[in-house]
Amino acid sequence: MQEINLEPLFEYLGDFKAEIKAEVANLAVRVGGVENSVDNLTKEVKDFREEFIVMNYRVGKLESKIS
Repeated sequence: MQEINLEPLFEYLGDFKAEIKAEVANLAVRVGGVENSVDNLTKEVKDFREEFIVMNYRVGKLESKIS
């Protein structure tokens, strides 16, 4: 019976596993960046909404004085 050398296969699988781990780590960093951007955008929208509410209130007060 002939002996089969599986060492090259194990080396390939080890390299493949390392590549997958590196890609997953890279994706985690990128997702973190997207998450940070969404958080910043959410804060900007919230601030804009609050400013709009205040401005709308002030315009309403001015209009009621004019009428």
